[in-house]
Amino acid sequence: MRRAVSDRLITAGFARSGRMHRREVDCHFYEVVDTGPLGTRTDIAPFVGLRHDGVERLFAECLGETEDAWVATVGANVGYVLGGEYLYWDDPKAVDEVLHKITSALTTLSRIRSLDTLTDAVAANVDDPGRHYRLVCLAAIRDRPDEVTQQLTEARATYCARPDAVCEQFLGFERRIRERLPLPPVDSRL
Repeated sequence: MRRAVSDRLITAGFARSGRMHRREVDCHFYEVVDTGPLGTRTDIAPFVGLRHDGVERLFAECLGETEDAWVATVGANVGYVLGGEYLYWDDPKAVDEVLHKITSALTTLSRIRSLDTLTDAVAANVDDPGRHYRLVCLAAIRDRPDEVTQQLTEARATYCARPDAVCEQFLGFERRIRERLPLPPVDSRL
């Protein structure tokens, strides 16, 4: 079933890389669908998302990582995006139903296809471990230095609750974002 859904997504204009599918909406945004690993499994629990290229590029650069062009900025299981419960299918005959839910979820996500509404959606996604990084990047892209500073302070409180690898990674991100933007130096007492 995953293969059938994937093939239909490709027919609908998506590109595929392994389990991931994406379709350009405009020069900044992509729709993203994760069907799960393609193979012999018959179940599917699609993840749908919206990707902003600038946010993800800045996120990767300031994290010191290689950008993954298939990562969504915000998203979830189709059921959650549609305001309900986690959805999955195990009936190979349900391809049309799965595609209908994916299309409906992508339509729902299209309502947040601006930097302001995307910021609200990322802020609300408390389960995303990269949420604070993305909020910093969104503030930077929106050219809001005071908001960048505020988001960095909140991110530091979250990621540096104790001195460990998570904190070290964040401090590298913070240093790189500060090098890119005209921000006041960090207060070393924090």
